[in-house]
Formats: sequence, structure tokens, C-alpha cells
Amino acid sequence: MMLFTNLENVQIDGKNYNPVPILKLTTSKDFDAAHLENLKIIDLLKEEAKTNKFRLLINDKFVT
Repeated sequence: MMLFTNLENVQIDGKNYNPVPILKLTTSKDFDAAHLENLKIIDLLKEEAKTNKFRLLINDKFVT
């Protein structure tokens, strides 16, 4: 998997855009994302997101 966090000068049909890379993780619909807050892997992903300037989305909730 590759996440592009260094895109610059993004244009579509001559219009400039400021891209925001997002890593989206999905689970079943009945899963409560609050359970992930205590997992070490989520803490590591949050740190990685902060360092490399991308956002972390789990189902439909951004994790900060």
C-alpha cells in the first residue's frame, strides 16, 4: 500500500487543490470505534499520521 503525502501543485481542469491524504480503515457496521482508543496499534498510527501529515479515518470517524 502506498499513501501519497507529498503531492504538490495538484490541479484538475486548471483548478488548484490542496490535497489531504487520508488512510481509511473499515470495520463492520456494528463495530464501536471507541474500542480502538486503547489499542497500541492505533496510538502508533496516530503518531505516524501526525509525523507524515495524513489523516486517519476509521469507518466514518476521524481519529486525532
